[in-house]
Amino acid sequence: NLIVQKLMDYNNRINEKEKEIKEESKKEKKKNEDMKQRLMKVEKQTLKYEDGSAYYGEIKNGKENGLGIANYLDGCKYEGEYLNGERNGIGIYYEENGKTYMGEFKGNYVYGFCIEESLDYKYEGNYVNGEKCGFGIIIYNDDGCKYIGQFYKGNCVGFGKTIWADGNYFVGEFKNGKRYKGLNFYNEDRGIFDTTWNLEDDGKGEAKGIYYLPNGTKQN
Repeated sequence: NLIVQKLMDYNNRINEKEKEIKEESKKEKKKNEDMKQRLMKVEKQTLKYEDGSAYYGEIKNGKENGLGIANYLDGCKYEGEYLNGERNGIGIYYEENGKTYMGEFKGNYVYGFCIEESLDYKYEGNYVNGEKCGFGIIIYNDDGCKYIGQFYKGNCVGFGKTIWADGNYFVGEFKNGKRYKGLNFYNEDRGIFDTTWNLEDDGKGEAKGIYYLPNGTKQN
């Protein structure tokens, strides 16, 4: 059955990407553990900001250079590496709302691999200039829904897979954060819906395609 083979091929591609991301996540956590150990040992100097915030760490030519901790007046905090006064390298950024970014920074932005955690979700994957961009995994805390795939400027765009708590999943192409074209697998009867979604109505069950039962029977 060609449609079943297509689904298996899609799943194999996604499974490989998920393994790669999980391995990268382990490496990132280890880098941050090592950074924190080094941070404890450095001789900390103090640098005061105009708004009352403060930096404690290594300083060169009057700027943050090396390892340090910045406590901001709005309640945010950064621990990690700096270069010429900017967050650059391995670090952790804590927002006042409880959200954290653990990963790579460049020019003050999250840039590269990062683990982002908040009250609503957890994301493991790539960033460009502070936005989710590239392959990643996001899991939502309220319903356990998981997306594995490509991101662009914070949205699900490109090839990916959404898995729901009931075992149903969609694998295929996404546009503007929504399902567009691909295969829906239904756990209850093991049916497969080869479909194109109306992007305006995604999530409401409005789509065009062919439904395949496990025995190959088609239902329009």
